[in-house]
Amino acid sequence: MLITDKSLRDKFIRYLDLDNMAMHNYMFEDDDSWKISKNFLLDFFELDNNTSFHIVYKKVNEMLEKQSFSKNEIDFYKEFYNEILGLHRIPKQEYEIYVKKIKEATDKITKLDSEIQNKIVILDQQLEGKRDRIDEINKDIDKATKEFTDFSGLIEEKECITTEEILKLETDIKKHEYYIALLEEERKGILKNYDDEIIRRKALSNCTKLKTETLCSYEYEVSLIEKHEELFKPECDYSVNIKFYMETSKMIEKSNKYSRKLDAPTIEKMLNQHKYQTTKIEKIREKSVNDYLSFLKEYIEEEDIPKYILESTKGNHAISHRFPILKDAIQYFNRGEYLAFNNIVVIQIEGVFYDYCKELGLLPNDVKSFTLGTKLHQLVESIEFNPFPYFKFQFEFIRNRTAHGFLVGNDKAELLANETLLDLLYLVYDLKTNKNLPYIKPIEFLKRYNDEMNVHFRSGRFKTSHKDECLLDYLSGDYLDRDRYTEKIQWLLNPTFNKIYEFYGLTQVVNEVREHLGSHNFWQFICKRIVNKNSPFVNEQELEMWKNIIGKMIAYFKNKDNSEGVMNELGNIGKALKSLSNK
Repeated sequence: MLITDKSLRDKFIRYLDLDNMAMHNYMFEDDDSWKISKNFLLDFFELDNNTSFHIVYKKVNEMLEKQSFSKNEIDFYKEFYNEILGLHRIPKQEYEIYVKKIKEATDKITKLDSEIQNKIVILDQQLEGKRDRIDEINKDIDKATKEFTDFSGLIEEKECITTEEILKLETDIKKHEYYIALLEEERKGILKNYDDEIIRRKALSNCTKLKTETLCSYEYEVSLIEKHEELFKPECDYSVNIKFYMETSKMIEKSNKYSRKLDAPTIEKMLNQHKYQTTKIEKIREKSVNDYLSFLKEYIEEEDIPKYILESTKGNHAISHRFPILKDAIQYFNRGEYLAFNNIVVIQIEGVFYDYCKELGLLPNDVKSFTLGTKLHQLVESIEFNPFPYFKFQFEFIRNRTAHGFLVGNDKAELLANETLLDLLYLVYDLKTNKNLPYIKPIEFLKRYNDEMNVHFRSGRFKTSHKDECLLDYLSGDYLDRDRYTEKIQWLLNPTFNKIYEFYGLTQVVNEVREHLGSHNFWQFICKRIVNKNSPFVNEQELEMWKNIIGKMIAYFKNKDNSEGVMNELGNIGKALKSLSNK
């Protein structure tokens, strides 16, 4: 497509932009592509609806001299639609699919919300019934006291109601209220992410794909609730998934490794045959609690989970201070003293959530108000923490009974101990592998930086320094990580984190990196990589990111001794980046 007139060419390019097309109603009013093309051209050339085809045809041919079109009116407009507008489907039809999907999703939310509200009414009635029963029991105890009759059965019943049944009902009500809030949040998310403007843009984007291409179902997904309604119900149970999270993660990693070698059905079959698949274990639990307990015990023994927990705890700076008490607790577990184990580990798990928050810089001003629920809400807001519903409701129920000293009976103590051990495993494993935790990537980087036996792939290709390439990757990050450069620089340069590096034996490496950041050679390398004309490595987003990184580095070196050279280098790069951005 060649248009010699610059102003006409610029206007045409603007009109071809999907965002521009999305603003025009005529793009979404017809089911015929030729009519859409006609309206587009009438709008572009500022012609009225009565303009003859001959005039439109002439103007298009004058504008697109090298292009040949059919002289038949309908065929002409169809060709223009496909070849020039680059559209192969009908925007109106695509738009209507999204509107239908949105209605189905929001209707489903309304239905689930109503069902949960009804369940809350029933739970409230049951709770009121339990409280009424407490009043009756109190009266019966007073009467029995006066009559000198045995009321021990009444005491046992009251204790069961107050220490277990009421706690359970209150927890269930809170859980149902959480899912109502979750549904409302999902509804708001759908309406925000799929307003009219966005739907138009998505519809047009779909139209750029050839009709011979099959649009994947996820192209039309507006909400997770469409295919996974169960995740929005209070009955959703994460308890088994959490206990075998480590095995699930290993399996996913394995399937990703072979994803290029194996087809999708083979990978799906491999996942379904996985010994620790959640649905299989849930079925075992539903069929027989004893078989479920045996399965847990077998897994714990085969994988030596107690040993893994202790080694991982001792090897993680965030929770290593808990090693002595967890070591004692696991000795109780190994000896079959499950009550003692449960009473220690449940409280330690809450302590681990405090450790999470500490690592994320979420320490409270007043520890008295820093409840388990508060800690969990802080985690959800700060990082991706999928098991929130389990720990907030099912586990918190256990925690509350433990904290109040109610966890004293031997009934089900062994099952609870095995489950709680695996809850602890989840947290220990997550603290070791969750890349959303701020210390994971700096530590991985320092180890990679120091591993010159495993040379960076670009170093071999471009004959550059392995350490330069590693540091470049760390600072710039991957696509989803580019807004975290401030945090990354802090972790390298702020002495607050020295004790953490000392814990992992990385003090010498981080000191070397700090020297590296102050060297001319590294910033000259950066300059060549990102500033050089026609560099294939950068785009506008990256230029903006590097301007910010340079600004942070200038702020750091500003008050450092003997930093004049690197300050000049950084200043020159900053100017070069600014000039590139202005082009």
